[in-house]
Amino acid sequence: MTHKVWMPVYNFKNIYEVSSEGEIRRIKTGKILSPRISTVPKKGKKVYASVALYKWINGELKRHPLLIHTIVARAFIGKKPIGFQVNHKDGVKLNNYASNLEYVTQKENMRHARELGLIKPHIGVMGSKSNLSKLTDKDVLKIRKERACGAKIAFLAEKYDVCFANTMLIVHRKTWRHI
Repeated sequence: MTHKVWMPVYNFKNIYEVSSEGEIRRIKTGKILSPRISTVPKKGKKVYASVALYKWINGELKRHPLLIHTIVARAFIGKKPIGFQVNHKDGVKLNNYASNLEYVTQKENMRHARELGLIKPHIGVMGSKSNLSKLTDKDVLKIRKERACGAKIAFLAEKYDVCFANTMLIVHRKTWRHI
């Protein structure tokens, strides 16, 4: 059995520490913070633990809500490479032990989730029936209608919480062609 190791929290050095077991503590008091358990918006079942860390910036106390797995990964694995995500090896999103985390690409993360049965394969599934979809068929029709009425792509992307490129593909019927 390995012993618990404490490391400074990135960007909060001398204020907070993170343990190899996914705990966050305030250095000054030694108090371990209670995590907040929440679901990711529009994703439903994806439950993660988060904490709010505070620090003074320009004379003002600022609140920084952060996911615990990202704090642990940064401290114990290192800086996340561009285009990578934090993966929970055992698929349990609340298991934030450093030994359970790794950096992977989105493709690797999705494959891993399918292998563990966390998500269903989306082969042959289109549109809102796909577990990867943020939008409903109704949303797509609204996007196309609003664009036809002159709405900017960037405005629609922000309004429907999808990236600019996907909004462009929807408008030009490169995706969601079935409706």
